[in-house]
Amino acid sequence: MKRKRSSSPETGSTSHGSSGTKYDVFLSFRGPDTRATFTDSLYHTLLDKGISVFIDKRGIDVGEEIGPEIYQAINDSKICIPIFSRDYASSSWCLRELEHMILHWKTNELEVMPIFYDVEPSDVKLETRVYADALTLHKEKHGPEIVQRWAEALKEVTGIKGWDTKNTGYRQFRKFMSLFDFAMSVKLKVSCVHISDHVVGMDESANEVVELLNVEFKDVRLIGMWGMGGIGKTTLAKVVYNKLSTNFDSCSGLLNVQSRLLSDIIGNVGVELSSIDHGKNMIKNRFCRKKVLIFLDDVDHENQLMALAAKEEWFGSGSRIVVTTRDKSVFCKLQDQFEHCLIYEVKELNNLTALQLFSKHAFRSNSPPNAFLSLSEKVIAKTGGLPLAIEVIGSLLCGKKEERVWQDTLKKMDYCQQRDVKEKLMLSFQALDHLQQQIFLDIACFLAGQDNSYSYYMWDDCGFFPSEGIDILLLMSLVKIGEGNELWMHDQLKDLGRSIVYEENCKDPTKGSRVWWAQQGGMNIVQQKKGTGTVAAYYYQSKKPLQDSILTSKDFIEVPNIRFLNLSRSTLSGDFGDLFSKLRWLNWFECPREMQATNFCPKNLVILDLRGSDSIDEHWGGWTQLKILWSTKRLVATRLKVLDLTYCEMLKEIPELSAFLSLEILILKGCEMLTKLSDSIGMLKYLVKLDVSFTSIVELPNSIVNLKSLKVLKIGGSCMQKLPYAIGMMEKLEEIYGEGCRKLEVIASDIVGLTSLELTETRVENVPMLPESLVATRLKVLDLSHCGMLKEISELSAFLSLEKLILKGCEMLTKLYDSIGMLKYLVELDVSYTSIIELPNSIVNLKSLKVLKIGGSCMQKLPDAIGMMEKLEEIYGEGCRKLEVIASDIVGLTSLELIETRVENVPMLPESLVATRLKVLNLSHCRMLKEIGELSAFFTLEKLILKGCEMLRKLSDLIGMLKYLVELDISCTSIVELPNSIVNLKSLKVLKIGGSYIQKLPDAIGMMEKLEEIYGEGCRKLEVIPSDIMRLPFLRILKLTDTCVENVPKLPQSSVATRLKVLNLSHCRMLKEIGELSAFLSLEKLILKGCEMLTKLSDSIGMLKYLVELDVSCTSIVELPNSIANLKSLKVLKIGGSCMQKLPDAIGMMEKLEEIDGEGCRKLEVIASDIVGLTSLELIETRVENVPMLPESLETYTVRPLRTLLELFGPMILLGFDQAMQIPKHCILCRIAPFLAIMKVQTT
Repeated sequence: MKRKRSSSPETGSTSHGSSGTKYDVFLSFRGPDTRATFTDSLYHTLLDKGISVFIDKRGIDVGEEIGPEIYQAINDSKICIPIFSRDYASSSWCLRELEHMILHWKTNELEVMPIFYDVEPSDVKLETRVYADALTLHKEKHGPEIVQRWAEALKEVTGIKGWDTKNTGYRQFRKFMSLFDFAMSVKLKVSCVHISDHVVGMDESANEVVELLNVEFKDVRLIGMWGMGGIGKTTLAKVVYNKLSTNFDSCSGLLNVQSRLLSDIIGNVGVELSSIDHGKNMIKNRFCRKKVLIFLDDVDHENQLMALAAKEEWFGSGSRIVVTTRDKSVFCKLQDQFEHCLIYEVKELNNLTALQLFSKHAFRSNSPPNAFLSLSEKVIAKTGGLPLAIEVIGSLLCGKKEERVWQDTLKKMDYCQQRDVKEKLMLSFQALDHLQQQIFLDIACFLAGQDNSYSYYMWDDCGFFPSEGIDILLLMSLVKIGEGNELWMHDQLKDLGRSIVYEENCKDPTKGSRVWWAQQGGMNIVQQKKGTGTVAAYYYQSKKPLQDSILTSKDFIEVPNIRFLNLSRSTLSGDFGDLFSKLRWLNWFECPREMQATNFCPKNLVILDLRGSDSIDEHWGGWTQLKILWSTKRLVATRLKVLDLTYCEMLKEIPELSAFLSLEILILKGCEMLTKLSDSIGMLKYLVKLDVSFTSIVELPNSIVNLKSLKVLKIGGSCMQKLPYAIGMMEKLEEIYGEGCRKLEVIASDIVGLTSLELTETRVENVPMLPESLVATRLKVLDLSHCGMLKEISELSAFLSLEKLILKGCEMLTKLYDSIGMLKYLVELDVSYTSIIELPNSIVNLKSLKVLKIGGSCMQKLPDAIGMMEKLEEIYGEGCRKLEVIASDIVGLTSLELIETRVENVPMLPESLVATRLKVLNLSHCRMLKEIGELSAFFTLEKLILKGCEMLRKLSDLIGMLKYLVELDISCTSIVELPNSIVNLKSLKVLKIGGSYIQKLPDAIGMMEKLEEIYGEGCRKLEVIPSDIMRLPFLRILKLTDTCVENVPKLPQSSVATRLKVLNLSHCRMLKEIGELSAFLSLEKLILKGCEMLTKLSDSIGMLKYLVELDVSCTSIVELPNSIANLKSLKVLKIGGSCMQKLPDAIGMMEKLEEIDGEGCRKLEVIASDIVGLTSLELIETRVENVPMLPESLETYTVRPLRTLLELFGPMILLGFDQAMQIPKHCILCRIAPFLAIMKVQTT
């Protein structure tokens, strides 16, 4: 029986492109022996390395003649791999292939790499009967001459060094596969690794890494690519590898074993190492003269890295080492060994890229079908931009067409993670020790968003060693600390933590170690006594009135181990005894004025947070119970470290502090009635932070100088007139924040130890002259912005540590002293909106300066030698109306904003400066700007803002070279036409042409595949919207208001998948029709206001199921089509000033409709009776004669929503329901009673 040979053999997807070859590898094997096992594994291993493989997927029949296509495939391959299995020689086909291979091997046309799968080389050499017997059988059919040639080929192949896999176990087999694929890479010198076809959104990140690597420099660089599991580190590494591999003598990709690294670079596959030290010496000796590119993937311990790349001198000039890891600490030892050891944090995907990646997996396209757009966006929101989660969920939903399946998946995502995602993230969790895991779970369940310092105190008191724990979590990218010191955790990691807790007791989650959110158990865990001794934390936030949220002492008997408790808007009642003996942190937001609990003595309480409790004052009953337990006469809260009374607005004085001597943080911010601090505050010798901002305190008590531990003092917005005279005695004080202290006039001269001083919007007149002995001041930030009385800042030589000097808005400041040049650590200088005319020449000595802000000042020119400021990255000069020239040596800048200046042109940069790093060039409202010259020198630009440059008439064709440009704004210029090269801006997302003279959009605008937003408002000469615009797969916003556009193009059916969300054509007075809207199924806003010639809407508007706002005000539309009732998402309907005679009859079917704005509809006579759900109805200057009588059953339903109805009919005075209402004369209201009834229900 014969088997047919495939006429179209399957090959790998990555071709090599070398001259004379089509395939990297030709696999010769006997199908029944190895096809489903060894050969299949080898095939996919090679594909994953980016190696193109010729393989026959269907096989052939014994005895069938070999076809010419197989001979041609062998000829077109670089390497042929015969896989010798036990019955290989029984196939005449296999023997013919081998004969042809050896023939071309002899002439050096290809290489042969034999694999002895389950036979010995001696079997193939015909020294045993295994193959010899098979050849004997062939003689009868094929003749002795042909068989002899086959025998010679078999003997020849055994003389080639091959691979013996016979009798190898699983581990040895895996080792073989690893070594074999690296040997293949060496022989082929593969420059590319295999990357999935579904990869999206890597270009920007890859370019950033490439920029860090900067292969043009001769130094040795090590770059760490760091991020949480599943974030896409390995994929990004592959992209970077493929971009750079051709620039190096040798490359090694995605490995972490010494022998494999050596094999890959030096080409000796059989490297054997006796020890790690042996490997280190060999790497050092072999690589020190080579320019190598090495990628080390998934390094999880510094020892791995030290064994592979411990020192810079191990590698030749220009070498680059890239490491991917979840643990940032692996680089600690290398910081000193490599001059250039840089860390790149791999970030989550943005929404657009995430949606594209999801679509690739779920729909096999770049964007989802309209019917699934909203659902897809909901899925993306729940993944938090984590590529792994996006890919897994996308693949899971691929082919699922029923909406209920998607809805079920969304619901499931709220409670549990997909297995593949969880397994990947669990690796990081399992790498933590037990105490670190407790910290992780606390953050995941309820501490994300909380102040890290508060959390620290709880964990420290519980013996969790938080300094080490948080550091480890940070290094492993499991948590981040925000700018406000708040804890942040990725949504997928929070889901992981909560799923771990949930699995502690799946049948009843309220018995788990942690309970969060009211939905999971909330009040039940207490009131129904469902908690157990295992409950370590309990989080509850009630929205009920206080009287409905009473918890008694009996409710807490079954939950004795609570250490974190949130009682938002709840009341405690009863005798609590020792119930809260383990409680460390109590959040009691909006706690009641009356303390109903007795013996409330949480003796181990560390944090008491009463923020927003605007009903408690200094007489609150809780103060006494927290200080002393009267039954034993002992102090209670002796371990309290944090007392937060933010916005306790009734507090006139603080409680006696002598009972809280351990306090480290005292927050009184926003206690507006607080006029003074007790002298007892001086007893708080451990106090680190004191915040009295936005209080009525005029002066700090003298005892404040006894706070020897105080580091941070916040007095901003208070009535403070002066800082304490002896402030210098507070030796640990580092930061003072006094912004908005409008009565503060003087800075004390003994501010030596400070690192930050912010006194914005005060009456300070000068910076004190410090004595020489104080030159070593540690001040890093000096912010005196908007100190309108500041006339000089004197000598700055005493502030040598300054990193930020902010003088913005100091209008009386006319000059800076030359001593500013001594601030060698200064990173940011802001003299915007001052009266400074010129910067001193010494400014060029600021070698660390990165940001210079001169906007709104009287500056006439930038420093001549600005190019000497080698680290300068950003200049902001908006509103420098006297500035006329941009210096040509602005090479290192990444941002240049010179808005509203007299600059006339952009300088022509010499070719040597083409590598400028400028990313933002903002010259908006430079009315003298006539040309921007050659843009080729600014090829890194991401934003080019030329708005309001009225004399600018054209853009150079070279703008098409700006391949990284994301935003282009030429609105309100005199530009008539965009150059054809504009379509080459493949990264452009935002195009603004509003108010310009543009007559048409580019014909081939559809080629700008990333374009998301087009703003063309006020382009009065623009007449046509090109139909090609709907080829843009990601276009979301199209605003062409106040143009001459006459119609919306009819789109082909293929364009239905547009993602357009906002279509704004308001005041397009020539617009007569908008045609079929079925192609705009994603629309959320349709704005047609002021389109006076528009007389009707198409019935197809009813298909816009996501439409939220429809504005047809000031049009000639007489009636809305009946299909309008299908707009189930519509919230806002604007018909004011139109010719509308009535509202739609079925308006009540529009269940989400909240607002109708119909002012000036002079023909409108009737209000429909089914306007139940509205929150706003404005029908000013209409012909409406009465308000409909609503059925009684609906009156309570519309209690809140319809209150605003009474505001529609003019200025109404509602001092009480028995008093008269003032109703405008032009409205005749016959029946208003139903609404009065409604309002009475609301107020009572």
